[in-house]
Amino acid sequence: MSKRPKLDPITAARLNELGLKVWGAYQPESNFIPNGRTLKRVAEPGDPWRVTLVRKDRVVWDDGAQVGHALAPTFEEAVEACIPTGLLASTMRLAVAVDKLTEAIRAS
Repeated sequence: MSKRPKLDPITAARLNELGLKVWGAYQPESNFIPNGRTLKRVAEPGDPWRVTLVRKDRVVWDDGAQVGHALAPTFEEAVEACIPTGLLASTMRLAVAVDKLTEAIRAS
């Protein structure tokens, strides 16, 4: 299996803003690109990635913790495909802001 790439800083900041993290990222054998590979069960750099995003404020097995899954040709594209947009993204940003405000009030 190819080593999991690191997130670029901009994408990492977007995920943090939404209160999300990459929980699962792998290259499924069932989606390997058919070629004459010598090791049939080992991923190569061109094989697609499957990514799962979860909320940071919940345990990963909790209902509602998983936000999205995506399968894409590269790790970066799979992460981008999982990131919520529109109303869901706005709601998630609001939830993170309310959590920070609640922590600040409790700390004072």
